[in-house]
Amino acid sequence: SGSLKVQRGVFTNNTAFFGGAVAQLLHGTMLVSSSNFSQNHVLFDGGAVYSSLSDGSYIINSSFFENTAGGNGGGVGLYRFLSHSADVENCTFT
Repeated sequence: SGSLKVQRGVFTNNTAFFGGAVAQLLHGTMLVSSSNFSQNHVLFDGGAVYSSLSDGSYIINSSFFENTAGGNGGGVGLYRFLSHSADVENCTFT
């Protein structure tokens, strides 16, 4: 378990299987704030940001532009949160 924190990040033209720019897997928390994600692509889920089985994920004041996924969540993929929260606030998706 641990934490992932991204503040004022800029991620452009990245590729991956999950989470083209940022991925949080298995426990811990994730905070993404005041960041920009453009034209990232994944084969499966979460074109720019992916989080699964996390203890909480928070994405605030960030923008997502033309991110794509072969599966679900072109901009953001958030999965399996059981009793923990996943919040997306004050973000733009285009």
